[in-house]
Amino acid sequence: MTTDPLDFPSLLAEPDDTQAPIVGHLHLHVADLAAARTFYVDVIGFDLMQQYGGQAEFVSAGGYHHHLGYNLWRGKNIAPAPENATGLVWWTVNLPDIDAQNAVIARLVAAKHPHTVQAGVVWVRDGVGIQLRIVVGA
Repeated sequence: MTTDPLDFPSLLAEPDDTQAPIVGHLHLHVADLAAARTFYVDVIGFDLMQQYGGQAEFVSAGGYHHHLGYNLWRGKNIAPAPENATGLVWWTVNLPDIDAQNAVIARLVAAKHPHTVQAGVVWVRDGVGIQLRIVVGA
């Protein structure tokens, strides 16, 4: 994995700013790596691709190096951000078909993890309160 700088001029020059941006991958702070792995790998269904000591893990779908990284770089067991905090409100996981979405729902139910399904969208929060919107296609 390499780290390249974000090309801000190119990003700001995008012609259509009426839609939310599509982000190739995301990095999140979590309170506990094992709990995050249970949620993102065992329940949501990502594959664990790489571990960075006891500090970070990187997961993906389809063999990609990582779609999601989660880490403890702000510290372990830090409380979730308050509801009115500035930051990420939710992010979307796009699944290939309804069978994949139904499989996620079945794992959420089996794990007794709170979630809602509204108009084909699965809404769920991870262990630190980060909300995911799980949809078919996009």
